[in-house]
Amino acid sequence: MLHIHRAGSQELRRIFKIDALVRGDQQRRGHIRRALRDRNCLVAIFDDALAGYLIMEQSFFANDFVALLFVAHDYRRRGIGRALMEAAEASGRTEKIFTSTNQSNQPMRKLLGKLEYARSGIIYNLDPGDPELVYVKIRNQSR
Repeated sequence: MLHIHRAGSQELRRIFKIDALVRGDQQRRGHIRRALRDRNCLVAIFDDALAGYLIMEQSFFANDFVALLFVAHDYRRRGIGRALMEAAEASGRTEKIFTSTNQSNQPMRKLLGKLEYARSGIIYNLDPGDPELVYVKIRNQSR
């Protein structure tokens, strides 16, 4: 059974355990710590295991912005990412919710399409040769 809730500091070690990218990346570790402190992190618990997490901030021109979505390898393709994104949308504070992903990240691009996010822009030079695609979803707006 899947349960999503706002993460507290007690979940820091569990997040670090599932996200191998935090090893050796002090910037990512700090980002997660701040998100927990500021109550901007949602976690997905699947049968008592931490299956994924999402960080949403209001840092993108004062709009909601999903800065990070991570699903543990063993839990991918089970709807965890979708459930986290939907929970973020439900708890959002602004009319627009933005996110971004590398052009090469096909799974995230596919998920955003299913969730009816629209392409909103492109940023070059963050990752060499792999542009960052910006997406938006506007609440209460029919397409």
